[in-house]
Amino acid sequence: MTKNLHLKLGKLLFALAEKNHSLEETFLQLKILNKLFADKKLQFKVKYLNRIEVKILSQFAKEDLQLNELMKNLLVILWKSKLIDLLPKILEIFKKNYFSKVKISEMELIIARQFSEQEMENIIKKLKAKTEKKLEISIKISDNLIGGIQIFNNGKLTDLSIKARLTQLKQVLSN
Repeated sequence: MTKNLHLKLGKLLFALAEKNHSLEETFLQLKILNKLFADKKLQFKVKYLNRIEVKILSQFAKEDLQLNELMKNLLVILWKSKLIDLLPKILEIFKKNYFSKVKISEMELIIARQFSEQEMENIIKKLKAKTEKKLEISIKISDNLIGGIQIFNNGKLTDLSIKARLTQLKQVLSN
């Protein structure tokens, strides 16, 4: 029954937010909620608070988190239905639709070490120059890279790492 529920909820949430002209606000609030419920300490507390009063949750959502009505209602529905674990998947569906609508390209940079602020600014400036879309960039540091950078954009990998260059050199030398 819940197999594709996150798809339906993500699309429905997007349609309602679009109708209410609150796409950006809803996206930001969804990210906050997702981060909140991904917190391990909160998960532990929630696990043992099986019967939190929906009125308390609703009040918390509205006053403490300052969620709009759409997000408050989503939170209460997911909580009552014991489907709060769907939140990350709902966020991904919403994010995909939102980025498509407002022409944002999601890009992930994987680097071997933390670059200086100036180096990162130069890299981001060059990446922005190559696309007409706004960029949402996330950066991860990987111990698997010797040096350089890997860029994931729209499911495509551009591998500018030293490891990739060494692999290419090895293939050329072995032929």
